Amino acid sequence: AGGLRYQGALRLLAIDPPAGSIAGNTLVRLVGTGLTPGALILLGTQPEEDVFTRLRSKDDKVREAASNELLQERQKTINELEKIVKEDNDDTMQRPTVRTAIVLLGKYRSVESIPLLILHLETVMYSERLILDPKRLHPCDAALIDIGYPAVEPLFQEIEISSNQMFSHDVAYILMKIMGTEHVLAAIEKRLENQANPHKRGRLELMRKRIGQWTEVGQ
Repeated sequence: AGGLRYQGALRLLAIDPPAGSIAGNTLVRLVGTGLTPGALILLGTQPEEDVFTRLRSKDDKVREAASNELLQERQKTINELEKIVKEDNDDTMQRPTVRTAIVLLGKYRSVESIPLLILHLETVMYSERLILDPKRLHPCDAALIDIGYPAVEPLFQEIEISSNQMFSHDVAYILMKIMGTEHVLAAIEKRLENQANPHKRGRLELMRKRIGQWTEVGQ
């Protein structure tokens, strides 16, 4: 009882890199003995500033470095979310996780994820829509609606070549939420004027008919 615990002296053997930008944002690797998890490391005379503190700096270079750090973190997050959608969608046990990842891609307004979301919308069927409620929304509906107008043209392009009726139903709903019914119908009419392919015209006309039926019954 009352024993002493001996802590060896801190010894720094190497620091890599030995120098960095005055704007900060340089990852530093320390090698030595006596370093403990959670220790506060001071480089110079001040602790590392929070990225949002640096974003308020009067120095243009400091603000630019902080902005780049935030953008890199955003892209890293989006990449990880897309990885979940790509790798876990065949595992029914992971569907709740995939659904959450999809919704977050929409909240991030991830325009770069539009092709993945459209592919997922068209090819992955969630069983609860068939068993519980056919009108239940696909998780990609909410994500693409959150992304908004950048998704409009890719959706139109895909609907012209897809024969998936459920997909057509979803796209019509998404476009109505993004554009409004009148603007969607006007966009369909314009595309029909410039579309000679009978198959593509047929799919556009089918979507126009579906939207018209929804409008008549007040959906």
